[in-house]
Amino acid sequence: MVVGVSVATLVGVTATLQAGGPPLGPSTSPYPPSPEATRFFEQLVERYRAIIHYADSFLLEQVVGSADGDERSTVRTRVAARSRVDGDRLEVATEADRLWNGATGASSTSRTAEGDSTTGANDPAGRAREALRRERDLSLAPHLRLRFLEEPLREFQPEDDEVFRATGIASVRHADRDMVRIELRSGGESPGDASSVIGLTVDPGSMLIRRVDGEEQWSDGRSRTTTISIEPDAAEVDPDVVPDAEVESAPPIERERPSATPEPTSDAGGPATTIGLG
Repeated sequence: MVVGVSVATLVGVTATLQAGGPPLGPSTSPYPPSPEATRFFEQLVERYRAIIHYADSFLLEQVVGSADGDERSTVRTRVAARSRVDGDRLEVATEADRLWNGATGASSTSRTAEGDSTTGANDPAGRAREALRRERDLSLAPHLRLRFLEEPLREFQPEDDEVFRATGIASVRHADRDMVRIELRSGGESPGDASSVIGLTVDPGSMLIRRVDGEEQWSDGRSRTTTISIEPDAAEVDPDVVPDAEVESAPPIERERPSATPEPTSDAGGPATTIGLG
């Protein structure tokens, strides 16, 4: 089944969109919360929490710049990975994971929302390792924080003491489609404050995040920019949790997946609604 967002749900939001929107980037000017952006973000969280099975592939690119702007001190990171959600279990597998598992014969494990592994880490040290791994997974795939965290605006960046606020919403073009970008900000209320801004580009038809853009300015003068391009492969939601959605029949989506990272599998069972990804 294809799940979109009902016209009634989006009409109050889309009426306020301005094509293009303000540029992303930390600012020293105060940015009050936007009621429209906040409402859309809450709807997005509700949709992600309804997901019972999900798989995607994504590319994370990150640049950490020095306070003096010296290019020799710049650190660049590029990670290709896949994520999979089965109920309350999360797995994020990178190319390094695949190589390590192939060399050692180890198998990937999934982590529940509490950080337990499917292998059963009952000892404190094992639970601590699994909690660290879960945080690593959510750092690589921050869009899935909306699925697993109780307060995503407070916990979107664990190292950030500030609570994020939804400050803007705009219509944008992404992948030759009309999409919605919401802007989340923290800090930056006074000159010299550390600040962070995150842009989430959302397909309003499937209510899935397709791109994450982040810019952070730290109090020591360093900066970090992050871009995550996301290609959803499959998504199923609990139909009882999305009663307001417009539903229509559609064939299940199948995409050829590259072999760069481990192939996510699914043991889905029971009734579910497949989110249209076309």
